[in-house]
Amino acid sequence: MKIETLLNKARENAKKQTVLDYLDICDGNEKEAKELIKCEKENGEFDRFLENNIIDNIYKLIRTIRNTSLMSYEEKETAIAEIHNCPEWQKLEKKVAMTFANHFVKYKNVYLK
Repeated sequence: MKIETLLNKARENAKKQTVLDYLDICDGNEKEAKELIKCEKENGEFDRFLENNIIDNIYKLIRTIRNTSLMSYEEKETAIAEIHNCPEWQKLEKKVAMTFANHFVKYKNVYLK
């Protein structure tokens, strides 16, 4: 199976899981869940929640690839490198780098002692 297909499946599963999570928050009330999703989409919370679920699914995909015995070590590393080139992973790497940079600037006196 192609990596892009696996990534698309991870994205689709994240969308389904996000809707199920909102249903769970609303105790199964679909009307209330739809209203909450609409409200959350307006303020951007839904998109952040969806992004987190997508990243979680991509991470699970990487773990599955690392634990499989169906691929050689080189094939696993190639597949994981391809996953690391997806837009969601790239965005996450930038976010982590900026978080660390901001933290370092804020506490530079402690680090430079």
